Amino acid sequence: MDALNSLESKKLAPSENMRRLEREIVKADQRLRIRRDVTSRASVTLAMLVMFPVASYMVYHCFAPNGVMNNHRATSGAYMYYAQTFLYRMRGPTAMFRPEIEFKEQAGSLYAYTERVEKQRADGTLQEGVHHPTAWH
Repeated sequence: MDALNSLESKKLAPSENMRRLEREIVKADQRLRIRRDVTSRASVTLAMLVMFPVASYMVYHCFAPNGVMNNHRATSGAYMYYAQTFLYRMRGPTAMFRPEIEFKEQAGSLYAYTERVEKQRADGTLQEGVHHPTAWH
């Protein structure tokens, strides 16, 4: 393009100068068209790379037997299904973030009772005719 505005171009005939100008315009248009094609192909490729996993995830979870939409009753409110769970006892932060401590607090007295019954059974001081449970489910 710079050659069109040089001192050498002023020595050429106007028709030759116009021919060179048209040739340079065609080359610039081709460059722009190639750049636009590459950009559009890249954007379509990136969109497909992003949208295919998202679309397959959505289709699976909407229609599959084990997907989110068909498994919401078993999750106890994990997917905003509060119509079943709003009457449940609220879970505290310990039960949510440290369930092992919550289980220990719930089952600690049962474990101590089981140990006491087993010790009395081994000593022979366990009362006869009374049911003493030792299994907890």
